[in-house]
Amino acid sequence: MNVYRPAEAIRQYRVLIDDVDDSTAGERAEVAAHREEYGDEYMPARRHGPENAALLLRFMHEVHGIPLSQASQSVVELLKELDVLRFNGRDPVVVATGLLRATGNVIIAAATASLYAEAAKGSASEQSWQDVVDALWHADLVEDDTEQAKGRTLH
Repeated sequence: MNVYRPAEAIRQYRVLIDDVDDSTAGERAEVAAHREEYGDEYMPARRHGPENAALLLRFMHEVHGIPLSQASQSVVELLKELDVLRFNGRDPVVVATGLLRATGNVIIAAATASLYAEAAKGSASEQSWQDVVDALWHADLVEDDTEQAKGRTLH
């Protein structure tokens, strides 16, 4: 396990998910080594989406040994910088459901929503992200035919 500074780990993750246009040969080689070791463990299902924050957090902590508290704060700051906190009139319950489906796990979905809620503090989207967190924490367990076939249920 290599100990990286958060900015370096974020850059490497962005290279890993092919979210940069200016990666170097050295960065691509390092990413190839990570892919060989970890497979698709940290690869998002889609290039952009709120669920990617949890994957980045895990990558920073699990691969680069960055303490979870420091990695979490770095992800929160990145979310602010990327300006991805706006809600644009979306229903928080719909966002919570989409996040749950994207992560496949209510714990990861709630943790991800909490990162966004923390990043949104003091913004116009603060309450909406808190409503997403609340929806995930307080929703009833439901059966989902697709997930049930995989032996899972959704919250």
